[in-house]
Amino acid sequence: MDATVNRVAGLKFLQVEIQTGLTFARIAQTTNPDMPSRFERNVRNARKAYDSALEFRRRTVLDGEQKVTVDAGLARLKTILQALGESF
Repeated sequence: MDATVNRVAGLKFLQVEIQTGLTFARIAQTTNPDMPSRFERNVRNARKAYDSALEFRRRTVLDGEQKVTVDAGLARLKTILQALGESF
């Protein structure tokens, strides 16, 4: 049961971290061009969420459907970050 709880908690963390990154990235996309520090801060926060989720993903065992969902979220966030000027 302990492994199941850890797996569920790991999945939830990944989902929240990806959603947080997407939120920061979307805010950056709509930031007023006259506010570059706000843009940079939101991109930086989105990137932190991406990096954190990616690292945690490498250490988390997921089943097939969970893996597809998490990996799709990471890919979506990475694509938005690249459009915002981030390099990988």
